[in-house]
Amino acid sequence: MQRPSADQLWQTPLAGTAPPLREPEEASRVHDLLVEVGAEFADADLARERLAFERRLSLSSSAAWVQVPKTFVTLHGTRSFKVKVDPRKLPPGAHYAEIRGVDSTEPARGPLFRVPVTVIRTEPMPDGSTTW
Repeated sequence: MQRPSADQLWQTPLAGTAPPLREPEEASRVHDLLVEVGAEFADADLARERLAFERRLSLSSSAAWVQVPKTFVTLHGTRSFKVKVDPRKLPPGAHYAEIRGVDSTEPARGPLFRVPVTVIRTEPMPDGSTTW
């Protein structure tokens, strides 16, 4: 059985807690989120491979309301980048976007990781109140 390379195992948890933006006050302001990205190595004895690991990534978002840096360099371990989410002009309803990280030297491989971003805009109450 062939051992997966570091390129095949990516972890992309959002730093801290990042639930979907769904409350009216959450969906009415800009959010700066921190995304952590790192390659996960299969074996503990790969110290030399870990130290040599470096990937230059091109970042993109599938929606204009999610802004990401154009480039990002990741080394062994976890690194983070800032994401700006601006849901203020979205219509009521559920909205989904995806952040993708592609190896700049081998873009044909497709995304090495994807980070989902979800915003739920509620319908405003007819009288403008926020209580039942």
